[in-house]
Amino acid sequence: MATSFFLMTKKEDGDATLFVRLQSRKLGINYKMATPLVANIREWNDNYGDMKKWRKYSRENTSFCKKVDAIQEELDNTLDREMPITKEEMRQIIENIAYAEAKEAENKRKEEKAREEAEKNRMTLNKYIDLYLKQIATGGRQTARGRNFAPSSVKSIKMAMTRFKEFQKAMKREYDFNDINMDFYYAYNAFLKKKNYNINTCGKCIKELKTCITVTRSGGTTDSRAIVWKWIPSSLQGRNLIRSWLWI
Repeated sequence: MATSFFLMTKKEDGDATLFVRLQSRKLGINYKMATPLVANIREWNDNYGDMKKWRKYSRENTSFCKKVDAIQEELDNTLDREMPITKEEMRQIIENIAYAEAKEAENKRKEEKAREEAEKNRMTLNKYIDLYLKQIATGGRQTARGRNFAPSSVKSIKMAMTRFKEFQKAMKREYDFNDINMDFYYAYNAFLKKKNYNINTCGKCIKELKTCITVTRSGGTTDSRAIVWKWIPSSLQGRNLIRSWLWI
């Protein structure tokens, strides 16, 4: 009962495919199979079969020798368990070990591609704003009273969202849902004030953005009163400047 490796070549130099033999009289197994591994003929003949030389050779050829040892260990363990093994199962064991790095690299590539695809398809704040504007303009989304948005309201909301996008351009970054916090509020409000918008216009810009975000957080309703923006400090709640953020 044993696993052994050998080269099927008459050459003395160069490289050759490494073969493996799996034998077990008890299980009636005598398989010979080519592996995906390639060995240097002279080095293999000089080192394989001599434990001391093989250990030294392994230090210099770590990847190759680790795969040889792993294949032998896995096949020997299979025989030790006295479990019948087919030639195809043997091939699968060998390939799983021989191609381990390639399979890991391929899996990482697939995972990265999946992450990129997920990110591409993820509904970001800016994507949702574009969708929201389209819906209110076409009647795909209605007011809390079940009516279509008036053309003047659509125009006003579009203007507010345009200012938000201008702000992002000025900040040289895109804001997402999780970025809407007090730091954002102060920066956005400062931007609007710098543009010399009056307090009502500033409040309108913030209110419309809040309403849009609230729609995503409240299951689709356009009623911004459905959400309490808990991150607004109570000390600020009496100020006219942010009154449009507070609805209850």
